[in-house]
Amino acid sequence: MNLDFYMLTQDHRIQGALKPLGVREHLRSKEADASKNYLHFLIEKAERVVEVDFIEKPLPLMSDRLKQLIEKFSPKLKFQPAGLMNLEKGEQYWYWLASFPKVACLSAASEFHLNGTMKRIVIDPAKAGNHPIFQLESPLEHYVVVNLMLAESMLRRDFTGLKLTSVEQDQ
Repeated sequence: MNLDFYMLTQDHRIQGALKPLGVREHLRSKEADASKNYLHFLIEKAERVVEVDFIEKPLPLMSDRLKQLIEKFSPKLKFQPAGLMNLEKGEQYWYWLASFPKVACLSAASEFHLNGTMKRIVIDPAKAGNHPIFQLESPLEHYVVVNLMLAESMLRRDFTGLKLTSVEQDQ
């Protein structure tokens, strides 16, 4: 089995990681307008806030450092700034919402739960193409996948709060 693809997820062991509130509701609302310069959201209260480099849910958000690296591999990706605010303490943290290409690259060997969520992810490398970073095409879940070159580059840097897990792929 080749290990050419890695799932990019948030490391949930980090206590106090920034957690945005109301993201999905805002994006679904009639007010959500792609032409706005930036988004802004409140964060969940925490005693000590940790600025992680990748926030997985409710939508993938990344730090400026991670965005800069990803831009080197995917210069055509579009990003929208998102301010995460702690009104109580008067703090604001800047993140980026990326428009990852959605790629239908699941192999027939992939398995699903009865509710349609993924049970076993298997990527067909021929369908995945040469995207350094992409989102699996799935109506129910957001899975961000990176290729080996980008994964290695991420691991060489001191990012906080992200995890890379190998993804099974067809031979």
